[in-house]
Amino acid sequence: MSFTFVNNEGVALSSSEIKTILSDLDSLGEVTLNIYTSSATSSPGIYLTPSTNLGEVDYPGLNSPHSDYSDLLLMGSNEETTSGLKVTQVENNVEEDVRFSFERGAAYANKIPIPQLNELNAGSSVSFKLKYEANPNILARRFYVGVNIDDS
Repeated sequence: MSFTFVNNEGVALSSSEIKTILSDLDSLGEVTLNIYTSSATSSPGIYLTPSTNLGEVDYPGLNSPHSDYSDLLLMGSNEETTSGLKVTQVENNVEEDVRFSFERGAAYANKIPIPQLNELNAGSSVSFKLKYEANPNILARRFYVGVNIDDS
């Protein structure tokens, strides 16, 4: 299964456009991602992994990729707050935000379903949202994590 992140014109995103999207997630609290699939889908899901890239040379990550990954999942596992990274599921025109946590979206085995990507024909393009709600008890923090979508 091959998913490609595309811009509003349907062209694969360049590295500079990906940086702009990440900036939007940071400044606006959410980002809409457009996905193009070259094959038909059944029921794709999304999950996180430790990052393979710690950012630009001018702004390197301050923590290890495994620490960022664990801390973000820990934030989502804390039931006393609503902070963390979330994916918006859309089913029957109803949106629901699901936080990444150790129980949901921490690995391929417990990936979070994305119903709006279910049963698409080859050559389809669909959007979904990632949202981030900062923890007010943490003054400032950047997280470098990998975001994966899989349909196998």
